[in-house]
Amino acid sequence: TGHLGQVTVIKKGKTECYECQAKPTQKVYPYCTIRSTPEKPVHCLTWAKNLFDLCFGPEDESNLLADLAAEMRQFQSSETVDGEMVGKKIFSALFMEDIKKQAGLEELWSDKRPPPTPLVYEDVVKGDMTSKAPDGAINGQ
Repeated sequence: TGHLGQVTVIKKGKTECYECQAKPTQKVYPYCTIRSTPEKPVHCLTWAKNLFDLCFGPEDESNLLADLAAEMRQFQSSETVDGEMVGKKIFSALFMEDIKKQAGLEELWSDKRPPPTPLVYEDVVKGDMTSKAPDGAINGQ
């Protein structure tokens, strides 16, 4: 399987069977590209797939986001788990705190490629992407 929605036509007596066809190896992307500087939609899809697997799948040390597993479990460890609160904490950790760290790595950014902007959960829920984040950055740039 892949990200392009590939299909194979198999017609009895005309084409080789599914097992006889060479399977393409899945493309592997560098860790730093997926985590720090995704440039293509497929990078974002890979990140989202890994995040989904991290949140809802079995533990997998090969997951590119496996280092976040302990932090995610910490969010869910309270006696009364409030799903909305856990979601807010995960969102803030990924889209505000991690983005602030990435934006601070000045050697990655230039005039042609500006740093990412942290997002505030409440602003995203309201659809207001132009308010200021707690660090003074303007959301929605």
